[in-house]
Amino acid sequence: KMKIEIAQLSLIEGEIESNFQKVVQTIKNKKTGTELIIFPETTLSGFPTIENISKVAQSIDSEKIQKIQQLAVEQKVSIVIGFAENDNNQYFNSSILINSDGKILLRYRKTHLWTSDIGVFTPGDSFSVCEWNGLRVGLLICYDIEFPECGRALSSLGVDLVIVSDGLMDPYVVVHDRALTARSMENHFYSILSNRCGKGDNDLVFCGGSQVINPFGDTIFHLDNNEIISQFEFQLDLISSSKKDYNYIKERRIKLEPQKITFSQNNNCLVINDETKQLEIRTNK
Repeated sequence: KMKIEIAQLSLIEGEIESNFQKVVQTIKNKKTGTELIIFPETTLSGFPTIENISKVAQSIDSEKIQKIQQLAVEQKVSIVIGFAENDNNQYFNSSILINSDGKILLRYRKTHLWTSDIGVFTPGDSFSVCEWNGLRVGLLICYDIEFPECGRALSSLGVDLVIVSDGLMDPYVVVHDRALTARSMENHFYSILSNRCGKGDNDLVFCGGSQVINPFGDTIFHLDNNEIISQFEFQLDLISSSKKDYNYIKERRIKLEPQKITFSQNNNCLVINDETKQLEIRTNK
């Protein structure tokens, strides 16, 4: 069994220190037995704009990311957190998985930009997975889950658990319920989604609804729209049985290329070729 905490937080756009302190307190106050804490999309900054992205974006080795890594070690907990990433003045909507040794195991850059992301962020171009606590884990961010190709790309890499940092707002409350149910069922993986709640700029209201879904597409945990840090315990034991009567990966007739990928210590990832719109294998040496 695995115990997780979903940090469904109300955040303030552009207020790095306020949001960061919420993150710090959440990690310091983790509940007994928690192995993984999941935060929403762009937790540290809220949603940036063209005007403030250069001020609020963090490099992956910034002081605040390093502090979160340190807290992971001190509290003996793994962390998934979304943030606006600055990579040599190129900006990405990113999330990272930090293990309890403080190591960044996985970084993902949002590949499908929502309307308000366009012009602020550069889209990511790859999907990859890592080994964490005996599981193959992949990351997605918000709008990504509305595209079947994203779930299938991670499935092609042998993913067991997909973790989604979300920033979904009203009136789209049911969209990610439906999308993540479909992605989990059609790819036979578990999924965890951590969404924002509360008010944002421009009269936006973030709708919460953080959840856990099993490989049959059953929602086994679901929060309402209030600010809450909630622990949930579940067992990831249904992946094989979800393929017993029907195996969508094996029985599909329209293949996502490449059809077969050899996984070895997170060396392989799928990369989007912008010219062909195809996924290609890239091996990181």
